[in-house]
Amino acid sequence: MGVRTISTVLQALQNSGANRNVSLQNSGANRNVSLQPGQMVTGKILKFYPNERALVKIGNEKMIAQLKAALNVNTNYLFRVGSVGQYLRLKVVTERPLDQTRLNSEQLLQELRFTSTKEQSRLFQSLLQQKIPFSKAELQNAFDILGNSKNKNETISILVELFRRQLPITPSIYQAITTKETIRLAKLLPEVAQALSGAQLMTQQETDTFIQLSFQFPGGSLGLKQDIRVDINGHKNEQGKLDPNDCQILFYLNLEKLEETIIDMNVQKKALHITIYNDHKLIGPLVASYRQTLTEGLKRLNYHVTSLKVKSIHQEQHQAENNSFSGQPKIKQGVDFRV
Repeated sequence: MGVRTISTVLQALQNSGANRNVSLQNSGANRNVSLQPGQMVTGKILKFYPNERALVKIGNEKMIAQLKAALNVNTNYLFRVGSVGQYLRLKVVTERPLDQTRLNSEQLLQELRFTSTKEQSRLFQSLLQQKIPFSKAELQNAFDILGNSKNKNETISILVELFRRQLPITPSIYQAITTKETIRLAKLLPEVAQALSGAQLMTQQETDTFIQLSFQFPGGSLGLKQDIRVDINGHKNEQGKLDPNDCQILFYLNLEKLEETIIDMNVQKKALHITIYNDHKLIGPLVASYRQTLTEGLKRLNYHVTSLKVKSIHQEQHQAENNSFSGQPKIKQGVDFRV
């Protein structure tokens, strides 16, 4: 998995969070970076003021901080956030300037009472160089994940992105990003569309202008343990057949990791409006991370994704009662979203 894809995953995972008290604008990523008490971060002293205050640059932001230390101007130091309020209170971790060398990061790790391996030093150095906030507990969690990984280079890249976006440094988050299972949902719609021709027709209801079909086909073709049900509602074209450019398709799935999943896809003149219903805590980032894969796969089928939304599966009944398919007759009274 490339770093660009990983970055997309993490951008979707990012949230405002609780106890985010000091907000800094990171213009490089066009987003807010927050500091919390207990975190450590690299900062540069730009100017000293009376009453033990200093102008400190953290990332691309400058701020006034309360600082009790005799430090040098225009020099990078590692600080620990003491408290937040009108002024950010900083405490220098070591008065030795950061010289951006591996030796320096190894020495700092020892001062923080960490054992230092080559890979740990590289990760730590990346956090220092990129001025990314971290806590000691988060760093220990990252080292544990790094120690158990096989691909050290990729793991370091992923962990740096987790820190950069201030996401939980936990094995579950790491595994969710790196597992091959995450690509399954993104590939699902194009593959299902290709497989529909071999599906078993379960029911068919029609009016003069409208048709409703229900299919079922083996999930094994997509690596699923349970069969897949697909309902198609749409207008008829001039030939009296389903108009593929004006219809609604509902996919009812039960995925191994994501479990109960419903995909509502409205098609209007080759434009697709897709809503995914799922209650897994990582469904949002997983969908977002492979949006490009999904878009490109459907583009090869001459369809354009204009919207892709994720909602809780508990919203499905309300959505069914207010079906948005334009001009759709109510052959069925709502849609049963329960698999």
